[in-house]
Amino acid sequence: MTSSTPGARYVRCALQVNGPTYTQDYQGNNADSMSDEAYAEQLIKVAVEEQVEILAVTDHHSTAFVRPLQQAAEGRGITVLPGVEVTSQDGVHLLCIFDESTPVQTVDDFFVRMGCNRGASDPCSKSTLEVIGAASETGA
Repeated sequence: MTSSTPGARYVRCALQVNGPTYTQDYQGNNADSMSDEAYAEQLIKVAVEEQVEILAVTDHHSTAFVRPLQQAAEGRGITVLPGVEVTSQDGVHLLCIFDESTPVQTVDDFFVRMGCNRGASDPCSKSTLEVIGAASETGA
């Protein structure tokens, strides 16, 4: 696609990428037994084929898949944005996406500050507005 605006262009993005445990934990599918690394390689292969340039890892209550996907994407022309999906105290699901240079530990620390339990599906202890405020302060 060509853009008539100088300096601007459209890119394909996938902003809610989950790791391989998603199908097991949230869809009850135990058939997916790929390691994080193998799944990341497969995901990057498909992203390259489909010309997706930006992936945001926003797994449910976990940052575990960020590093494997970043490693698989190295040198392949795909930007991986670290993030996490937070379920607020009032049940709202928020995709908190950070700059590609943000250390995973920063995202992890943010997640813990929200009163979330890693890997758990229960809501965090902060309201939607509190999560939005903290995400903004943290650089999301």
